[in-house]
Amino acid sequence: MATKSDFLVRAGLTVSSNATVGGTVNAAALNISGPAVIAGNLTISGSTTYVNGTIISTTDLNMLLANGVGSAALANGAGLIIGTYANIVYSSGASGWQSNVNIVPAANNLLLGNTTSLWNVNANTVSAANLSVSTISAATINTTGKIYSNSSIQSAYVNVNPQTSNYTLANSDSGTIITIANNGGSVTITVPSSLQTGFRTMVTKLGSANVVVGNAAGVTLGSRSGAYTVANTYGSVSIYMANTSLAIIDGAI
Repeated sequence: MATKSDFLVRAGLTVSSNATVGGTVNAAALNISGPAVIAGNLTISGSTTYVNGTIISTTDLNMLLANGVGSAALANGAGLIIGTYANIVYSSGASGWQSNVNIVPAANNLLLGNTTSLWNVNANTVSAANLSVSTISAATINTTGKIYSNSSIQSAYVNVNPQTSNYTLANSDSGTIITIANNGGSVTITVPSSLQTGFRTMVTKLGSANVVVGNAAGVTLGSRSGAYTVANTYGSVSIYMANTSLAIIDGAI
């Protein structure tokens, strides 16, 4: 076993047994035929690191890529590349992960989030033989194509927002049913100018109160009959934002 504080080798250094170096090794080439144990940090300054092994094992919890780059654009393309077959890399333009292959879940079961955390799914096309959901909750649903089912959509429920007095609509009411359970006086449902284009909700009268759809400043109401009062108990009207300043009222009015 060789022990030395510093080594300076002009050509190549081959170690077939044990070597302990407490200082610095400077060598044109360093060949170690047995196991190598490095007790301190290992710094590699070359542009490419080759590891010819079958398994790379580490107890570290994180792998830091693009360390020290000055911007997200400089980290663009960082990720995991598997030969010439597949990759999952960071895209600074999309601000997310991208892959050149499909992501296929095990046993055809893909779980997004849980009962307390919801995911946003943005896709041009969603195609499924069976789509089963317990609750659909969204401020808005935007699509440029068609929403359809090849087989069935099961257990899809609409949220109900019960009210008993004057109420101003919010974007979170889109896709919901607003019920008015009041047996006296008058209740006004106000359409504000903050609602997005495509907003749609339904207002259902459950009591005998006079239920009227009103407008805030900057919003115009339109209906076929020119009326905006919900007719009779159990009558329903729909409110649809054709644009941010025009609300179309239709139904039992």
